[in-house]
Amino acid sequence: NQFRVYRDVHYLHPYGVGWPWKASRPLAEDEYFVLGDNSPASMDSRQLGGRFVVREQILGRVWRSRLP
Repeated sequence: NQFRVYRDVHYLHPYGVGWPWKASRPLAEDEYFVLGDNSPASMDSRQLGGRFVVREQILGRVWRSRLP
């Protein structure tokens, strides 16, 4: 039910706490579910009531990408 992602590895929360979240519907083609890189402190789609980001709201460019 609850998990966290640490460096592309999925762990269950050690104390069984977290933010329960379920998608109300599948994402549309121009919608993104955003996650912060610091899960315990990041405000992202999980804490924002499942709000998704549409493409027009994304600013910036990827300047470096690294595959695992």
